Amino acid sequence: SLGSQYQRNVCGQGDVDWFRVSVGKHEHIQIRADSLDGGAAAKISVYSADGSILLMSKAATWPGQHLAVVLPAEGREQVLIKVESAFPNLSGSAVRYGLKVEKTYPLYLPKIDKNK
Repeated sequence: SLGSQYQRNVCGQGDVDWFRVSVGKHEHIQIRADSLDGGAAAKISVYSADGSILLMSKAATWPGQHLAVVLPAEGREQVLIKVESAFPNLSGSAVRYGLKVEKTYPLYLPKIDKNK
């Protein structure tokens, strides 16, 4: 559910965790995978509710990095989230992450160029 954090670990090589999330009528959601013990590096892939369409994918670039993605969710009631290790050899009970999905509101700031 939105706002709850689910703690998991990457138990073994190739371990994948799946989450089905109801996004309600929110236009945008933020999906966070936080490294809980400093050793996790997650790859988040978001699919349509039936799993047939990959909507977006992003991976941490180093161990211990927190990862956040913003998904335009308007018109969707549910999404499937796949979380796996960003690195093939990074696994074990100490490789823990917390997954949290929240509604969000994007903020667009103007670009200011001082050289003009």
